Amino acid sequence: MNSSGCDPNYEGLRQQMRVLRKERKLTFDKLAELTGIDRRTVVALEHGETPGSLNSWYRVALALGVKPGEFFSVL
Repeated sequence: MNSSGCDPNYEGLRQQMRVLRKERKLTFDKLAELTGIDRRTVVALEHGETPGSLNSWYRVALALGVKPGEFFSVL
C-alpha cells in the first residue's frame, strides 16, 4: 500500500515488472506473447499508463516466472 494506506502500490509492481523483464531479457513483444496480453497493454502496465486488472498482473507474474504471492508482495 502507498503512504495513504488505501491504494495499491502500482509503482512497486511496475518497477518489479521492469526489473524482472530485463533480467530475463524479454522484450515487450515476447512478454505479450507469454501473457496473451496485447503488447500495447503490456507497455502501458510497465509505464504506468493503466493500473491494469488483477488478471493482467497475475498473467505477467506467471510469464516472468514469479509466484503471484511474491509478485504481489510489493502491494
